[in-house]
Amino acid sequence: MVGKPADSPTSRFSAGLTKAKEQQKRYQNKLEKHPWSGFLLAANRRFNKIEGKHLAIVIALNLFVAVIPLIIIGYAFISTFNPHRDVGNMLASNLHLSGNTATVVRDTFTNASSGKSVSGPG
Repeated sequence: MVGKPADSPTSRFSAGLTKAKEQQKRYQNKLEKHPWSGFLLAANRRFNKIEGKHLAIVIALNLFVAVIPLIIIGYAFISTFNPHRDVGNMLASNLHLSGNTATVVRDTFTNASSGKSVSGPG
């Protein structure tokens, strides 16, 4: 049975890896002592601990599901008071669009009178 030589590539790699981990730990401790970087490191650690990515996705989906219908209801409510005002014209005027771009934006969004014909008898 042949033994490993004392200075094999595997032992050098593991020694280098251990040394790199120690250096990283010293550097991290140095950064944690600084107020700003310490706060950011603590926030990042907490974000990962509570699975922040998953929570952000859940919150974004809930906002999407809740806010979009509220916008639609709000637009329907406002358009009952002024049926000649629609989203397409508002966007075209607020963004200072002209020519073909303004026409595309106006045609993309329906106005209140065309919305009534789609949603029911009117």
